[in-house]
Amino acid sequence: MCVCFLGAMFCLAQPARLLGLDSSGISLNSLTEVQVENLAILGRVWGFLKYHHPAATSGTKDWDRELFEVMPRILAAPDHLSADAAILRWVEELGRPSIVARASCRRIASAISG
Repeated sequence: MCVCFLGAMFCLAQPARLLGLDSSGISLNSLTEVQVENLAILGRVWGFLKYHHPAATSGTKDWDRELFEVMPRILAAPDHLSADAAILRWVEELGRPSIVARASCRRIASAISG
């Protein structure tokens, strides 16, 4: 799953450069093991929220852009705890979800840190 997510991340950025559209601005030569693990967690949370967070389901946010905007924070995180905190901060920035979605986010956060 992680390899597919990372592959999709880099493939998505390529057409944007070819078409002259906004680039993600993310340029990497290599990834550490911690970065790969943090990106995998981000991918799971982003994928879950895509179908459960009102900002994504209502179409008020460009969900792909949200991923590329939060990704530099996750890549810069020196460890898992810092990445988890950055992901939770990003979720809070998206706006307060409905009580059902908020409960689901808490279950995800527990699974990530546990």
